[in-house]
Parts: sequence; structure tokens; C-alpha cells
Amino acid sequence: MCRKRATTAILLFVLTILMGSYTTRGEQHPATADEGPLSEVQTAIGLEVALPCDLMPGTMTADKVQLVIWYRQGNVKPIYTFDARGRPLHQAIPWADENVFKNKAHFYYDTNPPALRIKNIQLGDAGLYKCRVDFHKSPTRNWRINVTVLVPPTRLTILDHNGAEIRDQLAGPYLEGESVNLTCLSSGGVPPPRVSWWREHALVDDSFHVQPDGTVRNILHLKNIERKDLLTVYTCQASNGHVVAALTKKVVLDMNLPPLSLLLQGLNHALIAGTRTHVTCTAVGARPAPQIVWKKAGQILKGATQSTSSDGNTTVSELMLIPVPEDNERQVVCSISLNPSITSQQLHEGDMTVLTAQSNGNMGLYLKDSRVLNVTHAPIVSLRLGAPLDPNNLLKGSDVYLECDVKANPGITRVEWYHNDKQLHLSRGVILSNQTLVLQGISKISHGQYFCRATNIQGSVSSNEVYLDVKYPPVCKAESTTIRAALKQTINITCQVDSNPLDNLNYRWHFNNSLERLIELPATMASALAAMPLLLYPDVGVSGQAGATAGGHISGGYYQRSKRKHGHAQKFLLGRHGRVAAAASVLGGGGGSGSAWSNIRFEDVEEQQIAPTQYVDEYDDGEFMDNSNNNNANIINNNENDDVDHERTEDGLSEDEPHTQMVYSNMIYKNHLDNRQQQQQQQ
Repeated sequence: MCRKRATTAILLFVLTILMGSYTTRGEQHPATADEGPLSEVQTAIGLEVALPCDLMPGTMTADKVQLVIWYRQGNVKPIYTFDARGRPLHQAIPWADENVFKNKAHFYYDTNPPALRIKNIQLGDAGLYKCRVDFHKSPTRNWRINVTVLVPPTRLTILDHNGAEIRDQLAGPYLEGESVNLTCLSSGGVPPPRVSWWREHALVDDSFHVQPDGTVRNILHLKNIERKDLLTVYTCQASNGHVVAALTKKVVLDMNLPPLSLLLQGLNHALIAGTRTHVTCTAVGARPAPQIVWKKAGQILKGATQSTSSDGNTTVSELMLIPVPEDNERQVVCSISLNPSITSQQLHEGDMTVLTAQSNGNMGLYLKDSRVLNVTHAPIVSLRLGAPLDPNNLLKGSDVYLECDVKANPGITRVEWYHNDKQLHLSRGVILSNQTLVLQGISKISHGQYFCRATNIQGSVSSNEVYLDVKYPPVCKAESTTIRAALKQTINITCQVDSNPLDNLNYRWHFNNSLERLIELPATMASALAAMPLLLYPDVGVSGQAGATAGGHISGGYYQRSKRKHGHAQKFLLGRHGRVAAAASVLGGGGGSGSAWSNIRFEDVEEQQIAPTQYVDEYDDGEFMDNSNNNNANIINNNENDDVDHERTEDGLSEDEPHTQMVYSNMIYKNHLDNRQQQQQQQ
């Protein structure tokens, strides 16, 4: 035990002597002396650095390492030792100067190469280090390591051509043909970093300059930029060594570009009216994404949806178009407004442009594409009366033509004409010429509704109806009427008239009897008695014809006959037993064509109902007593009735009681006999 302590004391004494001798040598031969090979080691502040030191003897023979000593420039004494004297390397005793390394240095003998590792290196750790290796038999070996501690740059700034900082990595937008200057500034870094510009992975410019304030600047010059430069990424890189990654900052070149193409699709074929059609307008290569505007016949169309690709290169506008027949041959246009700085020279050949005034009064350039619509549809039919004709004054016998206006795509294959829902064909007085209907010499049968019908492959369509209101004069519906009545029977004689118009019709009654010339009273009397009820008790059949006229002033005529039992033919005022036949006009509803009628009534008339200035003829019935026909029989009966009436009057009967006798029938028959006798005498 005492021997071991003595041995330890001896070793400590020898080490102290050696340290003293090394110190003396260090003062004579500092660590900076040119002994051994020199190597460079770079690191960055805060990192860990390895200082290599080869433990192999120079004689390349096996030898044992006794002692490893580390020096640093500026320090005379060793800063680190690794003592393996008298023990294997794995039992060697390390020692470090706490004032230098502060427990952050350690020597690793078993790495390749062996090295002194220093953690969390700082700027104060930079300098020239020396490693000394002593062997048991071989000569001592020395290694020098120059440690450089780097401070990387702290900030990069990119400025545009106006000196403004680019913050969102987007430079521009610029136009084709412009020149662009981009400036990169690097702040901080020891030593000052190298600042360079890169495009993708290619070096573009490394001409940096260190400014007096310590910043480093590099200006990138881009001349006459082209469309291919759009969205090009340029990178500014600042680096002062390879130990740490370079500080970088990117910028993307943005440009305003006219479209490469504008294409309207979906209207190159025929459309069907009322059918939804999907239409697109695609703009390629425009920057920024354009706003596509749709127009039809100059009117803006709304409802389109627009989308842009992720790279902003393609913009598509979609429109659902429902064409109507009126859209046929109309123009549909999609257009985009170009950047005011873009000129027509920058557009591609073949692009369709138009110069248009903007709302602010300036002129703007637009790019457009258009299509003319081909809309197929069933005919659109409209019927009208010929222009010179007055629909309210279509007179019988005039010529009328109707125009059938048709719009159809494709063209019509046929046109049909209808009158009162019956199809018309070419015939006398009816001319069908293309889309015109000519009616020659219109009459009552031309009256009514007309329409035309046009047909094409899309269908058949009927037009509106046109009503022809043909004006024609009054016409009796029946040429003659025979009425038979019993004695003392009250009868109504009706005249039905067809006329257009029916307004203001005046009626005149005529007896179309060859036995007697018609006798009429003046129009004044007819007017006075027009509404008077008249009663006749005929005993024979009476044939007669009534006529009516419209237009001028023609009153309904009437006449009267009276008979006295004792007397001769003479003019006299109508007595109380007279018989009067008067026309009572009854008009139908006015306005349209149709029939009207007038009744004539035969009744007893009081004497005071007849104007005193009116006269009638008187005849004696006694002249007809010898007649033997049926009419005479009726006349005899009538005379007998007259006698009875006369006697009753003489007996004190009321004189106001009607005196029933057939005056007019006897007169007609008398004239008939007279005419027969005259004819026989002439023969």
C-alpha cells in the first residue's frame, strides 16, 4: 500500500515536470508555429465542430500513443490533454481548460479520424488550433486546424423596379416587351455573404456588391420579357459558406397578356326553338382571367357561369341558351375586354377585335367571337286584309285580297286557306297565289271568318282569323207569300228581310196582283199611321208581296178602301165604317247582316184616327151580285152582313160598332171582270 502511494506521487511529480517543460517550450514554440499540416474547418455559430487529429505514428509502425495535447492560438498553455501513459487508450485521462471550453469539448479517439468535438461553438471559438501527439517510440506528430465560425445572413429583401418591396412573391404584372429590374438585398452575415440570382436551378447572375452599411446587393436585369417568362420563378440566394443552407427568397414574374384564342362553341349546328342549348366561350392565355360577356342581337345575356383553371391560363364561360323563333339569323357574341395597355399589335393574327367606346368616354379594345343563329321552328303565321281595303266598308261586288304573312325555318311546304272552317280551292272568283288569297266580286256568301295555315317540317300552324263583313242591300227572304183567312179573322203579314247593315231600314208594302194597280198613300200618312193597329176581316185569299229598301228616305206605304152600301164610286172622307190597311214597320236588331220583318195588320179604324184630308174610293157591291164564283159567294155573304149591320144601326144599335165588310176583295174582283170584258171586246 505504501508502495502504491509512493508510485503515484512519483508520477504526479514527473507530470508536473513535463508540464513545466511544455510550458517552457510553448513559450518558445507557440501553437501558431508552422509545425504540421494545416486544414480548414468551417462551422456556424451554435453548431458542433470536429477538429481532426490523426493518432497514427509517422513511421507507420505499431506504436503506443502516450499523450495528446491541444493548443489554440492566443493561449500559451494547453487547453485540452488526453493522457494515456502507462494505460490503454480507453483508460486515458482527459483534461480541459474550463476557462476555454466550459465542459463543451471532448476528444473521441476511436472515430475515424479521431477528433476533438466542441459543442455550441461561438465566435470566440474561432481560430488556429494545434494537436500534438506523443508516442512511446515514434517521433511526435503535429496537426494544425484553422476553425472559422460563420454567421449566416439574417434577412433577404427583393425590390421591384420602383424600389418597392415585393412581399407576396409576385412581381408585376408586366407586359410583353418590357424590361424588368429586380433587386435583392442581404442583411447580416459574417463574413458578408455571396448574393446571387437563380432561375430554376440555373445561375443567372452572381454579380453582388457589398454596401457601406454591410448589406450585399445584386440587381437582376431582364430585358424584353416574353410570354414564356410568365410565372417564371427567380430565386435570390445569400450564402457565406457551405456549413449551413443558403438563405433564399423567391419571386414569381406575373404578366398581363392578351388571350391566345377566344372560341365560341355549341352554335355551329341548327337549333330547335324552345330547346335548351349548352353554349361555351373559352379564352386561352389571357392574364388576368378575363370577364366574358354574352350578347344576342346587341343585348346582354345574363345567367352565364364562369370558371378559371388553377394556373389561370384558361377561362370558360357556360351559357344555357333557349332560342325562340325570333332569334333566327340573330348574332350571338362572346367578348372580353382587353387591358387598356394592350395594343392591337400585340394580338395574334386572325383575332377579331373591335374598338368600342367605354362608359368613361375612353376607347377600349375588345376581342370577340360570334355565331349567327340558325333556329328552326314551326311557321309563325299572321293574316291581314290588303292594305288599301277598309274592313268596315267591304261592298258587295268588290274585289278583296288577304295576305298570309309567314315566317318559318326551314321554309314552308304549303299554305292552305279556310273560309268558315272549310278549305278553299282555286275556283271561279277564288284565286290562290302563293301567300295571297284574292276574292273577286264578293257577295253575301263571301261573308264570314277566314284564316290560313302554313306547314313546314316542324309542323302546321293556323293564323289568326279575319272576318269579312260584306255589305249588301236589303233582300226579301221570300219572293211572295200567300195568306188565307176566314171572315172576321185578324191576320199578321210578316216580311222577312236579309240585309247588311240592318240599321235604318225603311219598309214599303206592295200587293203584287195583276188585277189591280198598286195604290199607295202619301208618305206623310204612312208615317202617321205606321204604328196604328188595323183589322181586316177578309173572306177571300189575299196574295201580296212586301218589299223593303234601305238607304234613302223611303217610308212604308199603305192604302185604304171603304165601301158604303148605297152610293157610287166617288172621293169622300173616310167614314166610321171604313177599312184601312197600313204598314207597321218593325226593325230587327241593328248592326250586322241578317233578316228583319214587318207586320201589316188589318183592323177596324175609328173615324177620328184618319186625317180629314185623306180620301178613298167608294164602290157599290150591288154590281157583283150576279157573280157565281167562290169569291162572289163570299161577297154575297159579306153584303148580307152589311144589311144586317145597317138594320141594326137603324134599330138603334151603337153606331160605333165596326161595320164588317170586305171592301178590298170586291173591288179587286170587279176590276178583274171589267178587264176581262174589255179583253173580250178587243178580241
